[in-house]
Amino acid sequence: MWQMKELDCSGLFPESEFRRVAFSPVIKVVSGGCNLRCLYCFYSGHQPDIKSMSLDTVGVVMKRFLDFSPKVTFYWHGGEPLLAGKSFYKEVLEIQGEIVKPGQVINNCIQTNATLIDEEWADLFRKGNFRVGLSIDGPQNIHDQIRVNAAGRGSFNEVQRGIKILREKNINFGAIVVMNSLSLGKEEDIFDFMYRNKIQFSVNPCSARPSDPGELKRLEISPMEYANSLLKFFDLWVQTDDPNFRIRPLDDIVKGLMGGYPSFCKFRGECYKFITIDYNGDVYPCDEFLNGSFILGNIVSQSLDTLLSGSAFVNYYSGRARALSDCLSNGCEWLDICKSGCMREWSGLKEITSIQEMPFCQAHKYLFYNISSRLESLGYKIIGERR
Repeated sequence: MWQMKELDCSGLFPESEFRRVAFSPVIKVVSGGCNLRCLYCFYSGHQPDIKSMSLDTVGVVMKRFLDFSPKVTFYWHGGEPLLAGKSFYKEVLEIQGEIVKPGQVINNCIQTNATLIDEEWADLFRKGNFRVGLSIDGPQNIHDQIRVNAAGRGSFNEVQRGIKILREKNINFGAIVVMNSLSLGKEEDIFDFMYRNKIQFSVNPCSARPSDPGELKRLEISPMEYANSLLKFFDLWVQTDDPNFRIRPLDDIVKGLMGGYPSFCKFRGECYKFITIDYNGDVYPCDEFLNGSFILGNIVSQSLDTLLSGSAFVNYYSGRARALSDCLSNGCEWLDICKSGCMREWSGLKEITSIQEMPFCQAHKYLFYNISSRLESLGYKIIGERR
């Protein structure tokens, strides 16, 4: 069984422990700048000016992490990270080549809406060995309802063109599908499209914060709606009997139930590996907490050691320690799989005294129970210990 250590927040993050960590920082190279106006994006109603990270800042960011850790995976995000331009990423690769030390490992991942991909971009991805993630919400009639450009036109054809180029260049990619109120009930159409086109995908929920615009709230789905949507995808996935086709987070849940280690950050309890750097070097605990109240400092003016031992980071992460303690004291049978889930789902719910009461917790339990029951009915042995 996965064990939570007793945590003393005064020494929560010893440097010796962090220097063994394989970090995966999320770098917002153009902050929230994007060429699309997807209706469920919290930037869609007030698209910010494109603010690009300078190459000097990029160099500092990469050097900070490589001075601290033997293995770093840089996640290049936006907005739309391709708006930074090809020359920017060519310089990134040159800088990486100059600062990497023998024995160190650098990986690059990029999350794009795929509309700007051309052959030159694909060649650059291949040269830098980028893992590519893209966004597509299923077939055109579903995708084009939400993922539109500034003129309100759907982006499906442009995304398909980008996918075609990636395939012609033999570049592997995965996709994110965002389930929203307009796509609920269309899981079979979405799955058939993705499976037929051999696009492995992650299913994310459209969820809103209190400060988000009304359009986003209209498209939001509840935690239980998300859980039931995932169960529909699970049943369709199982029917294929295809072990080489992956759907996240379903494959991570199955992995956890059978004693494996998930790759999905939500179920790893290791938020500190995925800290986010904005275009100006400001550091946040996660891409989901990109606002002033959660700022940890600035990586240009502060070392990673200082940021990770600072009171802002310790206070933030001690919240996860308290959540884990709550789950442990309540004897949750799913803690081995969930690790208390994503902090975005329960932080700020001040009226809830226990994480066990929160909507996402109830939905997770429902989802885990139903998937484990389905696996057992198929003859699989559930290894994860339940109390």
